[in-house]
Amino acid sequence: MSPRGKQQNEQMRKEAFEKITNAALSVFSKYGFYGTTIKKISEASGLSYGLVYYYFPSKENVFVFLVEEALKLSENVFKQALQEDMPPWDKLRLLAETILRESLSGNARHYFYIMLQALTQGDEMTELQPSIASYTKRLYDMIVPVVVAGQDEGKVVDGDPVALTAAFLSLVQGLALFSINADDIQSPVTPEILLNVLRK
Repeated sequence: MSPRGKQQNEQMRKEAFEKITNAALSVFSKYGFYGTTIKKISEASGLSYGLVYYYFPSKENVFVFLVEEALKLSENVFKQALQEDMPPWDKLRLLAETILRESLSGNARHYFYIMLQALTQGDEMTELQPSIASYTKRLYDMIVPVVVAGQDEGKVVDGDPVALTAAFLSLVQGLALFSINADDIQSPVTPEILLNVLRK
């Protein structure tokens, strides 16, 4: 029997890594940060404890990796909508549509939930704090000018655009939390419902 080639070994490593991270997404979503263990991730992945430990020596390591991935995925969703060349209210509608389609279904909702856990349960992981702070600033930098332009357009309610952006994001975060425990929660939610917090 010939030894495995480099390409085959790399493929096996990639598959194992994906099994571990997908399992970790599910476990963190089910048990939360403090209830998750490497053993639970190992059991969910179907791989040995030793192999999971080889890739991630602690649950903190895998959690940090997942949060970083979640921040990238989430930011891309916002960029996808807000960089389109269209009137401000149409941008906000597209953002609401994109969030419902891309962030609150499938694995994406678990990534979103992981990100929320980092905001509420990962205080001791100080290495995450700069990434989260930077991500939050970039989101506000993207959304607030569109809200201001929408106010100038006469379609967004009057008020502090930063506070309005916070209200919109809070609604999105609330939907993400509910969608983890109720698979059909996103079905009746429409872009119009999300936009009501901004609508004049």
